[in-house]
Amino acid sequence: MEFSFYQQEARNTAQLDTSTFNGKVELLLGLQSEAGSLSRIYKKLVRDGITLTSQTEQIGEEIGDVLWYLTMIAASMDLDLDELATANLARTSDRYDRISDAGAPYQPDFDSGYPDQQRFPRRMIFSLKGVEKDGLPHARFALEEADPNAFPHGQVKDGKKKYGYTLGAEIGDVVNDNAAEDDGYRYHDAVHIAFMAVLGWSPVMRALLRIKRKDSSDVDRIEDGARAGDLEEALSALLMAASEDRNRFQKTSDVDGEVRDLIRRVIGKLEVRSVPIRLWADAIHQGYEVMGKLKANNGGYVLADLDAGKIAFYAERPTLLKRASVEFHPETAADSGTHVDLDREKSPRRSLPSLLRSLWKRKG
Repeated sequence: MEFSFYQQEARNTAQLDTSTFNGKVELLLGLQSEAGSLSRIYKKLVRDGITLTSQTEQIGEEIGDVLWYLTMIAASMDLDLDELATANLARTSDRYDRISDAGAPYQPDFDSGYPDQQRFPRRMIFSLKGVEKDGLPHARFALEEADPNAFPHGQVKDGKKKYGYTLGAEIGDVVNDNAAEDDGYRYHDAVHIAFMAVLGWSPVMRALLRIKRKDSSDVDRIEDGARAGDLEEALSALLMAASEDRNRFQKTSDVDGEVRDLIRRVIGKLEVRSVPIRLWADAIHQGYEVMGKLKANNGGYVLADLDAGKIAFYAERPTLLKRASVEFHPETAADSGTHVDLDREKSPRRSLPSLLRSLWKRKG
C-alpha cells in the first residue's frame, strides 16, 4: 500500500472538520492520546514486567492509530505523505550512513579530471608551530611532505604569478587568536585541513597551496575564488563561536541541527553542497579534536589522508612513506617517534551577524 492511497482512505474516515482551528487541535490532541496509550504499554513492561511480545496486537493497534492521526495532520495542512516520506529519507540519508551499505564509503572528489598540479595531494604532513610575536602566541603553518608531490622542484613562477608549493616553506601568514582570550584559534587551520581531507573541499587550502583549478575558468572563479575562500573563513569563525556551548565538537553529535542549518546557509550553491551533512559533522569533529591537541602541545604536526578521510595530530614529525592506506595511531607514534607507513604508488549571505544571532537562540 502506498502512503498516498492510505492518506486518501484516511480522509474518508475522518469525523472531524479539519479545515477549522478546533478540528486541527483535535487531531493534535488525538495524536498525543494515542502516543500516550503506546507509552502505557511500555510502562507495564518497566513497572510490572509484562513482556512486549504478549502485547503485540495492542501495540500494532496503537501504532496504527498514531499513523492515522499523523496522516490526517498532514492532510489538514495539504501535505502529501508520499512527498514527506521521500523528503525524510533524503534528510536522514544526508545525516547518517546506511548501516547495511557494503563496499567503500562515499568520498567526495572535486579534483577528478584535473592535472596533478591542480589537485590536492592524497597525503600530506603539515607543521603548525607555536611561536611568540609581539608578546602574543602565534602559529606558523607549513607543508612538510606531500604524496604525490606535483612540485618536486618547489613552487613554479610564471611571470609575476606563482603556482604550487615548496615543501618546508611557510604558507600563509603567522597568525594569532585575534581574541581577548587564548582560545587556540591560531591553530584553526586544522579545521581547513579537515575540510580538505574529509570533504575533498577547501578554497582556503587551494589558495594557500596555490593549486587552484585553472583549467576551468568558471571553477577557478567561483569555486576556488576569493568569495568561496571568504565563506569558508566565515564558516570557520562562526563554528568557533558555536563550539563554545557545544563541547568544542568533541563528538559528531555536537554538530547539531542549528549548526547543520548554518553550514547549508553559508555554503549556498558552492560545489560542496553535494556532500552529505554527516561528513561535515565528521570533518568539524576531527578538525576541533586536532586543534585542541595543537593548542595543548603548543603546536605539532598534522597528517592528512584524503583517501581515508582522516587527519591526525602528532607531537613529533612522522615520516611519510608510500603505502596503500594509512593506519592512524597518533598517540603511539607521537610518543615513540615512529613513522606512518604509506606504501602506495603515486596516482596520477544572509549577513554574518544574523547568522551568528541564529546560533544563540538556544542560549535564550
